[in-house]
Amino acid sequence: MMTVTEAARARPVMPQRSERRTNAIGHSAEFALIAGVVLAAIIAVGFAAFQFYLAI
Repeated sequence: MMTVTEAARARPVMPQRSERRTNAIGHSAEFALIAGVVLAAIIAVGFAAFQFYLAI
């Protein structure tokens, strides 16, 4: 049986764990966003080069 002070001390540990999870999810989402933008830029440059090749 925990006392009130022990429960109060143990309680702040849980939000830290959830913050770590959200940070990890946020980092992976940020990485996916950057990867998507880079991929879109590569496709756009490739498409423009292909159009330029067809125009010649």
